[in-house]
This record gives sequence, C-alpha cells and structure tokens, in this order.
Amino acid sequence: ILCQRINICGQINLVCFDKTGTLTEDGLDMWGFHLAQDGRFLVAQQDVRDSSMVRSHFVVAMASCHSLTTIEGKISGDPLDLKMFEATGWILEEPTVEETALHDQILPTVVRPVDQIADMTPSEDMEMNEIMKVYEVGIITQFPFSSSLQRMSVVTRTLGQKRLEAYMKGAPETVAALCKRETVPENFSQVLETYTCQGLRVIAVAHRWLEPKFTWHRVQNVSRDVIECNMEFLGLVMMQNKLKNETIPILRELHQACIRTLMVTGDNMLTAVAVARECGMIPPQGKVIITEALPPKDGQPATIHWQYADVLPNSHIIPTHKEEENLLLEKDEVLPFRKNVPETVYHFAMSGKSFAVIS
Repeated sequence: ILCQRINICGQINLVCFDKTGTLTEDGLDMWGFHLAQDGRFLVAQQDVRDSSMVRSHFVVAMASCHSLTTIEGKISGDPLDLKMFEATGWILEEPTVEETALHDQILPTVVRPVDQIADMTPSEDMEMNEIMKVYEVGIITQFPFSSSLQRMSVVTRTLGQKRLEAYMKGAPETVAALCKRETVPENFSQVLETYTCQGLRVIAVAHRWLEPKFTWHRVQNVSRDVIECNMEFLGLVMMQNKLKNETIPILRELHQACIRTLMVTGDNMLTAVAVARECGMIPPQGKVIITEALPPKDGQPATIHWQYADVLPNSHIIPTHKEEENLLLEKDEVLPFRKNVPETVYHFAMSGKSFAVIS
C-alpha cells in the first residue's frame, strides 16, 4: 500500500482482504484425512504414514498429483502441494539433464516411499522378482491446476504394472462430480460441511485405471477431459490454515474506525465463513446468509436462493425473482427500531458467479 495514495484518496469505507496468506498464514498444516471405500466413508484418521497406507491409491494420489520440482536439491512448488507431499514421507526424484540426453523421450519424475533402501533401486541386472519388491511411481504427464476448473490431475505408471493410472485432486464438489456416482458416499455433502465449518481447507482425491489403449505416447497429446472422468472417489484431505497473529488486532482497529471489511477468496465458502468468524470479521451475534443466484434461462428471470449458513443443506429454501427483491444496500437507509428485539447483523456470502448475476 502506498501511503501517499491513501492520504489523497479522500476516505476509505471498505477494505477487501484475501484469505490465504493475508488473513491466514501462507503455510498449511496437515490436519487429517477421511478415506472412502465402496461408496462410504471410513473412520477419519490423522497418520497418513501408517504402514497399511503406504501403497494405497490414496497415498499415491497425495504423493504424485502435484506440480512440484527440485531446485538446487530442494523440493519447491505450491505450498499446498508441498505440504501434502511431505505428509506422505515419500521421495521425489527428477531425471538429470545427462539422463534425459541419453534417451529419445523425456524420462518421468519418480516418487517412492522413503523406507526403501538405496540398493533396491531398479537396475538392468536386477531379476524381475527383485524389481517387484521396489515400489515406485513414475509421473508420465500432468494436467496443471486450473482455478477455473478447480482441479489438477496426473497420469502415472507404477513399476511392474502395464496399465497406466490417473490421479486427480481438487475442490471436493468438482472432484465428486467427475467420479462414478456409486463411489461417492451418500453423506458426502454433510461430511464436507462438517470440516469446512471448522475452517479447514478440504481437498478431494480420486483415481482411475486407464484402458489399455492409453499408451505412454498417446497420453502426451490427449485432452484432460478424456482422462478426468469416470474416476473413483478416494476420500478427503483436510488442511489447517492458522490466522496470522496480527489479523484480529488489525480488523478490530478497522471496525473501530467504522471501516467495513470484506473477504474475497477462492476457497470453499463455508471455510471462508468459519475463518471470518474466527478473526472477528463476522461478530458472534452475526448471521450469515448463503446467497446463490442463477442467471436467466429459457425466458425465465434470474432467481436468488437464500439460506442461513448454519442450516443444513436439506432445509427449506425460498427461491425469489431478482426484480422482486428490494435490498437495503444504502448506508443511510435504517430499519425501524423495535423494542426488546436484539440487534442482529446480517452478512452475505456468495460465489463469484452469483455476485456477477446480482450485480
């Protein structure tokens, strides 16, 4: 912020904050994970390094579905990718320039569990039964994370396996929509809401065996839409994002100066609401209204759905036509005072798409 610009701007009545890295710390901490199997959630766990989990699709998804790279011997990349990878305890190995120069095609990045000793690394003179004891996964191709798609995916090949596999991670609702319906637990929305209401960052992961027609060369040019479908839902990863020490005092100072504060984030809406309550942006007595606006369609006007954030998804929702709503948005408009009625402050939470419809 340039102080000289603030001094001549006249008056500030609203400050917008990003969430991750601004209100909260840049880093994330692994909080836990919730496996799904045969269309139902198992018991939530915290230790992803348990011996029974090492070769599971869930752990392989965490260890391989990322955009990490090694720079000067140190793994670097997106903080969320890095935390998830570090939680597995796996090793990431990238081919050197010399190794790549010896082959016609680029060698894949390899990830493997750390508990495998160095002398078990595959070599040309090893017998097949010895190679099978080594567990490592090669990342063949990657479809980078897209904020508009809210997901990323990779195609991998496990040492000793002929068929390729695909792993995907991203926003839970997005990932679940691309999975086979029978693999997504019926209580998916309720479980997800339980975690997001605690202010946790939730990431969903999925897996798919690719058909034999997908060869090494073919997947290099295939569309991501062909890969990112008919997935099997694996479960949820929960990450904790703590508030910065200075967040609450600064927000309190702004409120005392009668300056409104607003959060703008790409994170899950309920997670954002939980963080807003934690930092005081939403006071204890404040009520949050989730607003979903749908654009005009088939000659019908735009509609708006209202729902309290602390009400379950199957509660009663009243759809309303946009032109029938007269919202009191001007600061000078005041509702009539009623005795013996406690003052309640209402806050609206909405997605970018809904905001675009309303505005």
